[in-house]
Amino acid sequence: MSAQRVAAIAREWPAGARLLLLHGYDPSASADHATRICKGLVAADNPAGLERLTGDQIITDPQALVAAASAISMFGGQTVVRVDGVSDKAAPALTLLLEGPAGNPVIAVAEGLRKSSPLLVLAKQPGVLVIESKEARPGDLSAFAGEFGLAIDREAAAMLFEACAGERALIRRELEKIALYLDAAPDRQKPLDTATLAAVGAGIEPFDQNELNAAVLTGRADVAAMVATLPEGLGIMALRGIGKQLATLLELRLEMDRGASAQAAIEAARPPVFWKEKPVFAAALRRFSSAALADALADVLAVERAVKSSGSLGELEVHAALLRLAR
Repeated sequence: MSAQRVAAIAREWPAGARLLLLHGYDPSASADHATRICKGLVAADNPAGLERLTGDQIITDPQALVAAASAISMFGGQTVVRVDGVSDKAAPALTLLLEGPAGNPVIAVAEGLRKSSPLLVLAKQPGVLVIESKEARPGDLSAFAGEFGLAIDREAAAMLFEACAGERALIRRELEKIALYLDAAPDRQKPLDTATLAAVGAGIEPFDQNELNAAVLTGRADVAAMVATLPEGLGIMALRGIGKQLATLLELRLEMDRGASAQAAIEAARPPVFWKEKPVFAAALRRFSSAALADALADVLAVERAVKSSGSLGELEVHAALLRLAR
């Protein structure tokens, strides 16, 4: 359902809509939705068609969002305003936006929001669209692959999903690379099976998100070597992969604090914990307290925000965070 809505909005911004709020506990999915919508709405020949802001910017200067939404492009056509890293503290800026005259489409990308979040309260106003991102599943890869002209079979979908640890951005990157290699396109469908994936998608092998997750969460001695060989540009994705695991572990640890055993908490988890990850989760639950998991998750989110800000040390900050977690 979300994919259909995203595709429809990417084709044409809905009449009367002022703001699209993308949120959920799969940040990579929200970011992917935003990228697809911006790509669809912004004309290729309009270099000023996309205005990017951060959540911190509009918290500090709410008028910056209003100005971007009301700006007129020198090249003609509409300008799309994308705001990444939006938090509850950005509610005043979004309120100011909605109180002003209609202008350019605004896409706000947030992480998982509480039901009582002021952003979700704000989203009940007319002109606000909301899409909550759910975690990707292996079955979703059929639709993803179809966008690139690839007809992926079930075994190949499971293989690619596991290799990319469910990270949509990484999955799409691999599918795009494979489509280029096979000369596939929506009007030139090519089959993608496990043999083809193993031969063409060799680039996914050096980075095994599941193995990195296991090493970090259980404090293995080879974490430093794995971090040192992390492919350039994939640090944020690796960090997000760890963050999703930490969020799940925190929920399970809270169940243990209420009296459940580690095994019972893992078996009752929804969505279910993948069978290969159960031993890692059990070891991590013995290693971390609820407070430690909450601190670790906060650290991951803070590092991701820091990496996106100006003056950041980039992936070095990600590497340092992964090593801190392992220690």
